[in-house]
Amino acid sequence: MLINTFDAVHTTILAVPQPDPVPPPGGDRIWRMIGVALWILTAGAVLGIIVGGGVMWFDHAAGDGAMRGKGIKIVIGAVIGALIMSLAASWITWVMT
Repeated sequence: MLINTFDAVHTTILAVPQPDPVPPPGGDRIWRMIGVALWILTAGAVLGIIVGGGVMWFDHAAGDGAMRGKGIKIVIGAVIGALIMSLAASWITWVMT
């Protein structure tokens, strides 16, 4: 008896026509802002790797060792940021489809 009631309710719910999905107003601008932010962060990661490499080179030329100063920290931070950005970009692309 309970199964028949469940089947009837389930069939009734499926019989109701579902509305077509409509994007919210201003949704395209939000996606554009997210895309611009990701490009800015990507440029920042590239700039961070370049600056970190320059700091490492300067430390190496000064005789302190390239891996000792803050240059390696800048490079590692930029690489971790680039990994996070690539994950975010792939998730955003997945959500958009």
